[in-house]
Amino acid sequence: SSSSSSSVSSSSVSADGIATERESSMQVPSENGFDLVLVSDCLYLLDQHRNLLLSCHQLLSTRPNSQVLVAFGQHHPRMEDKVNAFFDIAAEAPFCFHARLLAADMVVNPIIKTPGAKVKVNLYALTRRSRGRISCTD
Repeated sequence: SSSSSSSVSSSSVSADGIATERESSMQVPSENGFDLVLVSDCLYLLDQHRNLLLSCHQLLSTRPNSQVLVAFGQHHPRMEDKVNAFFDIAAEAPFCFHARLLAADMVVNPIIKTPGAKVKVNLYALTRRSRGRISCTD
């Protein structure tokens, strides 16, 4: 018989969902936010980009390695510019996030009935710009 052991670090993990159109019950940890915020398949809510960024801005820690990971599929190529506008807003005040593409790939889309139909899926990291800058663009 074999046994496996795992080590548990002193860090904690917390997960909760947020509806951008209403107030969240999620509490920001007293140690100044989360090191990692995950956003998945939300950018199609075009009218909620600013609210989503505000939630990320409030929840993300100011520690140097903190980041928001944003995963989304480009399900409608004609809306690509509107979906990508999220990153333009993210770079503006008060958010001042720097966006970096981590991965992009074409994957089979299970929603489309056409066998083998693919969708472009992207993974971005948003990080806070360095402190001490006069504006977001410095």
